[in-house]
Amino acid sequence: SLVLVVAGALFVWQHANPPAIAPVLAAVTSDAQRSGPSMRLALVRGVDSAPELQRGFVRVEIVGLFDPGFHYTVSLDRLEQQKNVETIGTLYSQHPTSPITLEVMIDSDRLRAGAYSLRVRKQASGEEPLDFGFLKP
Repeated sequence: SLVLVVAGALFVWQHANPPAIAPVLAAVTSDAQRSGPSMRLALVRGVDSAPELQRGFVRVEIVGLFDPGFHYTVSLDRLEQQKNVETIGTLYSQHPTSPITLEVMIDSDRLRAGAYSLRVRKQASGEEPLDFGFLKP
């Protein structure tokens, strides 16, 4: 009976305290994150190919015109061939790093291969969102 009690206690303890799961999309919080792999996304007319996301944790630098006095929402969406959109993650209240740069982190190892989009919206604004596409090979 002692073995059953100990086994039951271990089972409950393991299932009551699941391991922390890191998010797929996160804010850049330290200078160390700025030194690793990175990708720059900008709206460029006439470009036919989408940039490819590297493996691991990648700092994504989104280039646009940002107002440092506002908060922005960044959504990561997976684009399906049937025009379905699956939202993978959303960050709220993000501040631009500068008037032209907003940075986020993506854990590309947790993404399936395919086409993705980062959608950036100015909170409390009726402005159109900015969409930046990329591929996960």
